[in-house]
Amino acid sequence: MSRNLLVLVLLVSSWGHSSGNFWEKLRDRKVQNRLAQIARCAIVAVVKGKSFNPKHLPSSLDISIRAGCFVTIEVNGKLRGCKGTLFPTQTNLVAEIIQASVGACYDERFRPLKPTELEKLSISITVVRDLKPLGDIFSLRPEHGLVVKRGDKIGIVLPYEGKDPLVRLDWAKRKAGLKEGETFEMWLIECIRWQAIFDRMAQPSR
Repeated sequence: MSRNLLVLVLLVSSWGHSSGNFWEKLRDRKVQNRLAQIARCAIVAVVKGKSFNPKHLPSSLDISIRAGCFVTIEVNGKLRGCKGTLFPTQTNLVAEIIQASVGACYDERFRPLKPTELEKLSISITVVRDLKPLGDIFSLRPEHGLVVKRGDKIGIVLPYEGKDPLVRLDWAKRKAGLKEGETFEMWLIECIRWQAIFDRMAQPSR
């Protein structure tokens, strides 16, 4: 086993999984909408150049789990930013979502978001539950994410980003900057992912 693979295995095995009850709670649409509202508040603050104080968030939102997550921003169905981490870096999921939301606003692949674009904002949140070694690419389903890794090179394809496993694998390899014929490790991402679309009144809808 290579050193880099060992590091990834240790990160996965030492990950503090929360109880199954929490993951069921995270599938509740009301909870998902509230988390999406938090993401939107952070995004709006960045775009409008205003301060955002997480202490003003509702205290009744009990999300104590630590988990990696990704926030994807779309405007009128077009990707405008995506950032996140596979492993938790903050004290809880809410803080993780806020950090990913702010990072997505500064995705260097795209021009900065404009205030007028906030009226047609769509936010997808992907919360990483587990990483598992993947030996057969054809066992990858659309609801799974994919990680391709070789040394320090890593490529991530999130759930529902494409359907064909081979196409998704090729995409992940290109993201990792792998050359033809290079060997690599594959990991399957188990996660919960949802999307919220905001209208002018900032109310999320499916």
